[in-house]
Amino acid sequence: MRAELRGRQRGATYQGVTQDKITIVRYIGKGNDAVDAILKAQDAFVEVDQYKAFHVAATKFINANYELYGRQIEIKTVQGSCETIPPAVACLRNEMKEIVTGNKPYFVYWNTSLCSGCFDELSKQRTPNAGGWHFRDSFSQARKPYHWDVQMSGTKMAQHTGRFWCAQLAGRPAIYAGSGNPAQNLRDNPRKIGVISTDDPENKGTVEGELAAELAKCGTSIGDRKYFYEQNITTADQQRRAAVLRMNPVGSGENAATSVLCFCDLVAPSFLYSEEQQQNYYPENIVVGSGFMDTDAAAQAYMGTLGCPLKSSKPCNFEDAFGLSSINAQEPMFKDTGQRVWNAGGGQGNAPFESVTGEWDYLNMIASLIQGAGPNLNPSSMEAGAFRQGIRGDAAHVARGFSPGNYAWNQDMRTVYWSPKTAARWNGEVGAYIQVGPGRTPVDGWRRSELSLPPKPR
Repeated sequence: MRAELRGRQRGATYQGVTQDKITIVRYIGKGNDAVDAILKAQDAFVEVDQYKAFHVAATKFINANYELYGRQIEIKTVQGSCETIPPAVACLRNEMKEIVTGNKPYFVYWNTSLCSGCFDELSKQRTPNAGGWHFRDSFSQARKPYHWDVQMSGTKMAQHTGRFWCAQLAGRPAIYAGSGNPAQNLRDNPRKIGVISTDDPENKGTVEGELAAELAKCGTSIGDRKYFYEQNITTADQQRRAAVLRMNPVGSGENAATSVLCFCDLVAPSFLYSEEQQQNYYPENIVVGSGFMDTDAAAQAYMGTLGCPLKSSKPCNFEDAFGLSSINAQEPMFKDTGQRVWNAGGGQGNAPFESVTGEWDYLNMIASLIQGAGPNLNPSSMEAGAFRQGIRGDAAHVARGFSPGNYAWNQDMRTVYWSPKTAARWNGEVGAYIQVGPGRTPVDGWRRSELSLPPKPR
């Protein structure tokens, strides 16, 4: 049967697909020195040559273990030249066109939180693409069958967050607010929500549309307690002051947000939590599983930025953080899935970079989509095959899969709190996210109950 399938439709079934090869482009955005320094502190910075080294091993692994119907994948790495912080959208759109015309790929991926316009352009070029964390379902639906992503869609993230809030937090006092400023008494106040997010149209639309609709079901309104920041490191100081002022208006403790939700990328929280502390503002800081800020290394870096090591007696406004995580509980560094792929693909010793599993997630998704399409590989057959595969997961592993209208792979959440005293399995350093309860929650699984965290010190 396998040989028979390989014999069918073996040819140039779509751009980037020949009888024996499937071309994939991995786009890497132009760096920014200030942002790169923050990413290095979070074990999240990767050099271009490190990506290329992993791609060699991952390519060998995919070609040996996935049914590609006689074809082999080839990964081309393209380094961008357009500014990304903030995104120069017109330049980036043109660069996406040039990638398609110059490389003629079947699939393009960019593991980023940036630039809905970039993925819109690739979709206009009728090129399957992945990236752009947490765009709404409507974005992919309007561009089907071209735009996909590993990370949870903004729509599903808003549904999870709103239902978690309504089920476990709404209508109760903010008992997990920090104690750094007893005069403000946020801990004694009924919860008032505040939200911070990027100003990308997709991220902004998630907050003002889907999240607001979910919160309204339990009588919660964001009101003016929202701030959308530009992903621009040069204006970070002004923006962080403006964001905290929006959450905690001067002289208006009554209208202050007791509970701040950060629909953020990796970098912004470093500025947000530092500014909160400088302004003597200690709300409940609620993570929502966005942008990999729910990794142990990222949160350890936030604590370091605040100048609050374990031995310090100074109150730290992130030490009481809790909320949702969209990723699996992290395995030890260089003993995780990406490391196993590196070794199985012929790589020696440790993988080239710490966050290799995040890179593997995209290649795994793309290879699974290609395999599911069958021998006649094109965007339509790939979509049909993705829907046939269904959704799979368990208590310890994120549920992943696609269905009509749903083009984002990750589906469920786990509830976590931040422990500044627990060593992380990931790197052995002090500070780790601890899971609440036995497993993960599907989007329709939130039930009315009061969130209960262990007493301090946690």
